[in-house]
Amino acid sequence: MTAAVADRRRIVEVIAELGQGQTPRWRYGSGFLIGGREVLTSAHVVHQASTVTIRSTGKTSLEADLEHALVGEPDPTGLDLAVLTLPDAEPLPYVPIGVINRDNAINVPIEGCAAVGYPLFQETSRGRNGRQKRETAQVLGQILPLSGLGDDLVSFQVTASPQHAAPAAGARLEKTEWSGMSGAAVLAPDPARPSRLLVIGVVAEHASQRGASSITVLPLDRLFVKAMRPPNAPEWWARLGISDPSALPALPPLAEARRTYPFEPDLVEIAGGKFGMGANDGAAFERPLVEIALPPFAISRCLITNAQFEYFVRETHAEVSPDMGWILASVGQEPPDDRREFPVVGLSWDEARAYCEWLTTQTGRGYRLPSEAEWEKAARGTDGRRYPWGDTFVADRCNTVEGGKGAVSAVGAYSPAGDSVYGCADMAGNVMEWTSTMWGTEYATPRFRPPYRADDGRESPARAAPFRELRVCRGGSFGDDAPRATGYARSRRSADTRDVALGFRVAVDGGS
Repeated sequence: MTAAVADRRRIVEVIAELGQGQTPRWRYGSGFLIGGREVLTSAHVVHQASTVTIRSTGKTSLEADLEHALVGEPDPTGLDLAVLTLPDAEPLPYVPIGVINRDNAINVPIEGCAAVGYPLFQETSRGRNGRQKRETAQVLGQILPLSGLGDDLVSFQVTASPQHAAPAAGARLEKTEWSGMSGAAVLAPDPARPSRLLVIGVVAEHASQRGASSITVLPLDRLFVKAMRPPNAPEWWARLGISDPSALPALPPLAEARRTYPFEPDLVEIAGGKFGMGANDGAAFERPLVEIALPPFAISRCLITNAQFEYFVRETHAEVSPDMGWILASVGQEPPDDRREFPVVGLSWDEARAYCEWLTTQTGRGYRLPSEAEWEKAARGTDGRRYPWGDTFVADRCNTVEGGKGAVSAVGAYSPAGDSVYGCADMAGNVMEWTSTMWGTEYATPRFRPPYRADDGRESPARAAPFRELRVCRGGSFGDDAPRATGYARSRRSADTRDVALGFRVAVDGGS
């Protein structure tokens, strides 16, 4: 996924003074110089302010003209947008705006997004007056439309991959509060011209808590869709540099329709390219950290569940082991209702591959087990993080020994806080996962060592040794501690193993 990068000169801090006697007296947020002398921000940042000061990255302060400001409703479910004019600012060219393609499925993600603003992360330095200095930051990720929020309201979440932008000051948003991101612009690459960025929304509310958190985004559609736009919509359009809303580019691109099946897993697309695999401080068979390149692929967001595996059992009359996570009186019986969304476990490597082959036959798509390199990229992203959410272990974001659960949990129970940058759940703890990659035949000594190569025989589906072949497992389980749940930790099991703490997810070539 290519992350959007904003022109930092357009990112501004919004300082709203509510007046003496008010508590709080000041409200802080972010804004974006959209073009002309106009600043786009959130209504709840500037609502009922007596004065609003706009401060740019160059620390120049300008006062906004509130008499002619357009301020919507501060309620997050309303038009939580504002456009402020800076009479003394130098006019800028307008940044193009994009809208949401409502002809697409509700869960088609918009890739390569960035929320850009002035979060209150740890201080980078202090000026001569002793006041804390702040720099701009970007929160990278994808925006996934959410359903069930009303016919006239489309809302979004940024699946956070918290990183602050240059200059790198050693502060990471995942260790600090989100305060200050309200009003931040959300940008995404134009699908027709990827080098051009589109503004598609504004951060409307955020979780004020420590740790990586989801961000709710108000799409600019609210200004253009007839059923939702305000009565003075043309005035908003003019202030945003728009003459014909019908000509605005739409995201995501209209997906080619294909048949879907109720038993198919949700997939997330992982763009091709380089990433860092391994670790310099890991075990001997996890070292060193090496940059490798992978072609694009898609991987299931969650582990395959009992409910999904039930279809396979019914169709194939496959032998079912009690270790799968439910006890069946006869083949084809449904798993208990309270276990349907738990990962199916107790499957050998061959049985997991048999499921992939069946799924391929049913759908016409090439489902398979992910390689360990694909699994690691989906878990760690391209910034080399130790855990799906960042470099610091957080016990309540995953099911490991530290959390004390001591048993398998339902898939996605720790989402979204425990998800990877791509939105993959349970990639640290819960149950280990089979990969397609061969370890060798000796438990203590891997035949295949880092750096990873897909063409050296380790991805051969053929059994090298029928009774002693080991395949790589990833992710750790509820019985493992934090060091074994890192994104680079390698485990191995005999391909014949049926383990109550071992499941799998699936992948396909070239994205979904």
